[in-house]
Amino acid sequence: MGVASRLLALGLLAVSACTVSAPPGGGGGGGGSDGVTGAFGGSGSHPSLGLTALAPSQDSALISWKADQLGTTPPNAALFIGTDLATLFSQAPLPVTVTVGQHLVTGLTENQLYHVGLGVESSPGVYLPVGPTLRMKPDKVIYANVNTPAAANDQDGETPATAFADPFLAMLTALAYGGGNVWLAEGDYPDVSLTPFEGVDLFGGFEPSFNLSARNAPGQETRFMGLANADVLSCVQGVAPMTPIVVDSLTIEGASGVENGVHIDTCPVELRGIVMNECGRGVKMRSSEDATPATIKVVDCEINLSRVEGLSIIGVFNVEVFGSDFTGNKNEGFDTGPLIAPAFEIIDISLVDCTFRDNGAEGVDLTLAAPVAPTGTGGSFDILIEDCDFVGNDLSGFFVDIDFETQPTWKVDVIVRGCYAAANRGSGLQFDVDSLSSTLVHRCLLSNNQGDGLNITSESHSGMVTASASAMVGNVGYGAQASRGNFALFLSHCIVAGNSQGGVRQTLVRGAAASSAAHLQSAPWQGMQAHFSLNMDGSTLPFMNAPTQYLKITSMSGATLNTSALPDFGIGTTCEVADDGTFYQANSVGVNEVTLAPKPAALPVPNRLSAFEGSTDVVEDYLPSPASLLFGAGMSFPGFPAEDCGPFGPPMGGIPGAEDLTSGRLFYVSETRPAVLANLGTSQELALLFNGGLPAINVAAGALRVTQGMGGAEVPVFPYVSLGEVRVPAPSGGWKPGMILEVHHRLQSVIGDSLTAPLALPVR
Repeated sequence: MGVASRLLALGLLAVSACTVSAPPGGGGGGGGSDGVTGAFGGSGSHPSLGLTALAPSQDSALISWKADQLGTTPPNAALFIGTDLATLFSQAPLPVTVTVGQHLVTGLTENQLYHVGLGVESSPGVYLPVGPTLRMKPDKVIYANVNTPAAANDQDGETPATAFADPFLAMLTALAYGGGNVWLAEGDYPDVSLTPFEGVDLFGGFEPSFNLSARNAPGQETRFMGLANADVLSCVQGVAPMTPIVVDSLTIEGASGVENGVHIDTCPVELRGIVMNECGRGVKMRSSEDATPATIKVVDCEINLSRVEGLSIIGVFNVEVFGSDFTGNKNEGFDTGPLIAPAFEIIDISLVDCTFRDNGAEGVDLTLAAPVAPTGTGGSFDILIEDCDFVGNDLSGFFVDIDFETQPTWKVDVIVRGCYAAANRGSGLQFDVDSLSSTLVHRCLLSNNQGDGLNITSESHSGMVTASASAMVGNVGYGAQASRGNFALFLSHCIVAGNSQGGVRQTLVRGAAASSAAHLQSAPWQGMQAHFSLNMDGSTLPFMNAPTQYLKITSMSGATLNTSALPDFGIGTTCEVADDGTFYQANSVGVNEVTLAPKPAALPVPNRLSAFEGSTDVVEDYLPSPASLLFGAGMSFPGFPAEDCGPFGPPMGGIPGAEDLTSGRLFYVSETRPAVLANLGTSQELALLFNGGLPAINVAAGALRVTQGMGGAEVPVFPYVSLGEVRVPAPSGGWKPGMILEVHHRLQSVIGDSLTAPLALPVR
């Protein structure tokens, strides 16, 4: 996430109030894109709107976007075009029709750099930014067409009729003009191995007449056929400062033994609408640990069937990936090995609206490190993972490995929000956290993984991981597990249901589950303080639609699944296997076996079978049912409205597995001091530290209190705010075992955002 995006996310970007505003930090849950359901339809069900491609001529540009899962009434939207990224969304909006998918802009100034963004109207005249911003520079067009009608001696690239057959000659001609835009017609370009020049951008997807308005029509594919043991595109550092190289709408074919689809060595690059098939690596990024961080933007790309990783990073880079798919790569879909934060630098990684499916290792593997011999202190990482799917990967869906334990001044903040991790052979989300770090998992659905839904390990350092408004259901391991190290796990308004080994397990330090719910779950709160959290059996269904039984599949033969327990449902019952979204019917039910129709595809075992007795729908809907026990059962503050358990209870709650189209800011407790609350001295002051903003100067009524256990007497305390921390002096008589510090959503930031994840913090 770039500087402007980070400031916008914090509500600190100065923009015109009549035109654009930052997303509010509240008012999240309650329904899908039309606000009428709590159902998440699985992979690909995220509401999505964002720019995907952009091609400029000398004075005009065709701007394209995608609009998916927006419901029956798509939002009003507008383009924003300006010359300054920091003030882009204060420009006059250019209204567009979302469902059209593209817009031709005219009257642009030649040789002027523009930035383009997309916003949705939240109220009359007020727009919220969505998706990536893209750059363009209207400039002279040079034409290339592998099937050019011109004879070799007549090819000069000046017109479609005299287009170059060789894209290199087109690039060289544009360079001779001092820069330009190379337009590439559809067709297969053989033996391509190119080094793009600074100031020369590449745009594919044209038909032979090069009609800009008809660009990227179905079937208009510009394909670069690579050479064995070579890179198709090699983007290397030029004379600093280097402007980003833009490559837009190409297909790169690597089956001939291509080394890398795109090789990047420290120069900034924008890849838009690129499909990379069967390369050694789709994208390879390398730099030294003392390099100046380059920003790489990957938008609407597909990286498929790479022989190693889909995208591989070693070194110092800022990376923004939007709306891209990483499928069937032999190792990781996206891998850093390691990503390095130099001293005093903030390194950003944002993966938004992406899919990581069927990769041969993790879907995403982020190894984060400090330089081997740092020359200063205090490098840091900001990691944002939003609205991504991690499905069917051979190891965990998403993995973060902090590898700078020996550098105590390095830090990382990780936010995973609105994500879906299912049917991975490891855990859904896995965090190996140590050193100074904070982790928030918000509105995620972690389902039917062969390991745990959420797995946390650490070493000597102490800290906290928070999961809020999330569901961990039907995993073969635990719903969530923090079994090694000194990081405490805290749940807020979560669901654990039908996990084979247990709901939540924590062994060395004690966390807590506040306003959460266990359903059909053995051993729901192992090593956890359950604070106003429910443990519900199957006598009533607390949700609008959810399984009525979860069974572990131990083996399968054809359509017959052998299970570890006796099925408690009859013939004709609706079933689902491995959360695959497919409707199956129980054709026969025996002792520890079920035969389904249609026959499920072969799947790794152990796995999970979910039965939906009395329902014909296999899409879970975690909204409370009309008579649900969730209503009013959560952690509430006396004198204020009762709070509901589960993901729809808090202001920032909502559907697990997907965020809203314009997700709000997250303001949350990231750290306590002392880090292990069991070590809190009898008379020691307790401090709460925050991410996503600073706490308001005064602690609001109904925001914080201490009780002697759940439902016990309130213990008077007098919290105050100092240096961006909420500090809680010891009560009269000191801290005593069994006390709970309740932190409610009424605790606000200085700009009025409610606390995202209300917490119960066990003291001593």
